[in-house]
Amino acid sequence: MDDQALRVVWLAISVLAAVIVASGAGVLARLAGAHFPKAVITAATAFGGALLLILAMIGFVWS
Repeated sequence: MDDQALRVVWLAISVLAAVIVASGAGVLARLAGAHFPKAVITAATAFGGALLLILAMIGFVWS
């Protein structure tokens, strides 16, 4: 597998992991009593933070 294909695979894995984190954050926010729009904002924030952290770790490991 060449380097470009490997990067695409790791990007897909990173996005899937961030989606799992965001789903959990959204569900927990909703169970805590947040209204639906607030739970969506919480999930979006968790997605962005998780993806940023994962991609930063991958970049650190590969450098």
